[in-house]
Amino acid sequence: MLKILYNASVTSSNDDRSVSRNEFTAVRSRYDLQRGSKSLELTKHFQNNFSMKKLFISIFSFACLLSSADEDYHYFVNLNKVTNDKISVELTPPDVSQNEIEFSFPAMVPGTYEVYDFGRFVSNFKATGKNGATISVKKVNVNTYKLSPAAQIEKISYEVDDTFDKNDLPDTKKKIVFEPGGSNFEAEKIFSFNTFCLFGYYKNMLDRNFILEFEKPKGFYPSTGLSDIKLGETKDVISVFDYHNL
Repeated sequence: MLKILYNASVTSSNDDRSVSRNEFTAVRSRYDLQRGSKSLELTKHFQNNFSMKKLFISIFSFACLLSSADEDYHYFVNLNKVTNDKISVELTPPDVSQNEIEFSFPAMVPGTYEVYDFGRFVSNFKATGKNGATISVKKVNVNTYKLSPAAQIEKISYEVDDTFDKNDLPDTKKKIVFEPGGSNFEAEKIFSFNTFCLFGYYKNMLDRNFILEFEKPKGFYPSTGLSDIKLGETKDVISVFDYHNL
């Protein structure tokens, strides 16, 4: 788990360039191409047993199947919108086939030596269904939400409160988060947060790609230990594999 710090830049780098939504989509496409190449390799084993027509149908079917499934977490955070020290988070989650699934925020993370229950800083948790489908959201505990039908989930959204100056939330006076392990949102000034303060995950689905897109005020730049990052004037995209590396 790593921290990301956004602050105003004193000087602008010549290497900075704008990151468009097309470039963000290109990051997603790279993984789709990798999966697509694997499907072609698998299909080659059947060349001796099928006609060229059937082979074409097989390749097309595999390609359609893989293109319709997305196994990555795609997060979007708009740092330009801060309300009462809260920021909004949107997630396009991985596609799943089961009817019910649990979405969780960490209760405890390595290095904190304390059960902080980071889900208590999350509010207005919602799930939107594909083609207008209704998604049932049931709060299991302070950190976990049960969603169904899971296969129809298109988007998840919620708000996150910072931890630095909070003593008005349940149990916050008893469980004050040690500052280096928390978060601080000050509009147009600074955004300091550990990734586990903002981002959740599906139960038993940690080993996926996490793609984080940040829309930021002009003149801000990120400081983080995460290495796969595309910097832009108003948007940055960070990619990492596995929640434990996030």
